[in-house]
Amino acid sequence: MTRKSLAITLTALALSGCAFFRIVRSTKIKTPSFSYVACRFLGASDRQTDLEFTLASFNPNTIGLKNVSVSYELFYEDKRFLNGGDIAVELKPGDTTRIVVPASVVYREIFAVAGPVAQRLLLNRKTIPVRIDAVISGKPTVYNEVEEGALFQFSLKVSRTEEVPIPEDSADKAKRAVKGALRKLF
Repeated sequence: MTRKSLAITLTALALSGCAFFRIVRSTKIKTPSFSYVACRFLGASDRQTDLEFTLASFNPNTIGLKNVSVSYELFYEDKRFLNGGDIAVELKPGDTTRIVVPASVVYREIFAVAGPVAQRLLLNRKTIPVRIDAVISGKPTVYNEVEEGALFQFSLKVSRTEEVPIPEDSADKAKRAVKGALRKLF
């Protein structure tokens, strides 16, 4: 019984490997491209600004790629204050996939990583420079209309700095909150 199970397992693995090789043999596999597209301001309150970062990935292959994900980090002056990830993405053959990353920039978190000197500088600004670092990576599964199989591993990074607006009334409330916090510290 053990030999039969082993034979069945080996046959199944060989057949799935064959599907992979038939798909891959039909095309020369190229790494997808990854780029930053835009940042959209969704709204703000006295606590945070809500944004959407749009990224794009072009799959130049005639086969699709599954098991791909996007992760991201937001920075103020090289100090991370927000991260997220595992946004599942499927890259269709010969197509560009738009990837929308929602993010809330919480002023308190930026002030916490900024430090007292930077906090004072931020109090007089109408925007906050926020850098997004996004990574698309995966060990994709290739597929066509009939078959699919495992392939290769890749990781691509894109980085961009955007000026995130602080609404006037939010800035005033944030200034009062920071001044109160600074008085408590000193």
